[in-house]
Amino acid sequence: MSGMAYVLLEYLRSGYHKRTKFARAQMPTLRNQLLKIGAVTVRNTRRTSIHMSSSFPDQKLFLELTRKLVPG
Repeated sequence: MSGMAYVLLEYLRSGYHKRTKFARAQMPTLRNQLLKIGAVTVRNTRRTSIHMSSSFPDQKLFLELTRKLVPG
């Protein structure tokens, strides 16, 4: 999980969030509002799933940013 968070922060630094409400946010703000979330992580043999609370306010933005990290 820490590796995924590191890669996500590197992509955020490179400008993946330009057209979002976090376009001018600093890294501590991005970390606190996008990465420090309550979630359940389920790891199986072939995949890792993240189950977020339905009340997480930036869930759509989080999913959009993580989808950009997936090749293909």
